[in-house]
Amino acid sequence: MPEFDYVKLAHEVKDAKDIADIGHYIYALESLIQQGRWYDVDQLIGEILEKYKDEANQYNKGRTPAQTPQDAASACYQFLNKLRGEKMAKRSQKSSQKKLQNIREETDMSTNLSKQKRDDLLSKISTIRAYIVAAPQDENTGNLLTYLSDLEKDLNGKKYGLGF
Repeated sequence: MPEFDYVKLAHEVKDAKDIADIGHYIYALESLIQQGRWYDVDQLIGEILEKYKDEANQYNKGRTPAQTPQDAASACYQFLNKLRGEKMAKRSQKSSQKKLQNIREETDMSTNLSKQKRDDLLSKISTIRAYIVAAPQDENTGNLLTYLSDLEKDLNGKKYGLGF
């Protein structure tokens, strides 16, 4: 596996781990809130803010600071849900882009295969034309050469595939 593929795989694993970690934080936060363990809620919020410092700063821009532990817990819960949604959407977008890339590669392959088929058929037409020209001439020779020319014209006109 090329080194670049390892890097892409590492990023995919990191994204999946981030989504799982956020889910864990949401569950832990809900549990601590239900138990009324506000000191532990505060500690967990600090851990979350440390881990997702840049995202949290972006999220909190223009928001009024929480006045109570309940407000802080609610804001953190909303932040985690938003962050998880963004990461899942980003992951889904990457997956869609990967599928689109695969479709493009398949299309490129089929186009190349069609070009190969077209070139092969044109070569066969040239061989048949050479045989007809070298053979004794009769009243059908002109018609056969016309038919071959029509086939060749149709094949040259096909850019994206051949229909059989």
